[in-house]
Amino acid sequence: MFITLILRCLQLIFAAIILGLSISLIRNQYIGNSPTETRYASFVGGLGLLVAIVNGAALIVSAIGATFVPLILDAITSVLALAGGIVS
Repeated sequence: MFITLILRCLQLIFAAIILGLSISLIRNQYIGNSPTETRYASFVGGLGLLVAIVNGAALIVSAIGATFVPLILDAITSVLALAGGIVS
């Protein structure tokens, strides 16, 4: 459980970094709209934050952790993050 908690904290930190960098790039785009890839990266960063918080709570609350919710959320987030990495 300790290693899982450390990995969830790392997921939270990296998602916050992705969200912060992409929002910073969007805010500094002065000519035209921001690229779709940058907006998608901010979505993936926000989703990563949400999933890290929910799965961190699932470690504490056994009712959430006993279901397949953390596994499904991790799978969806992994596929979307992989798609964002390939497209960008």
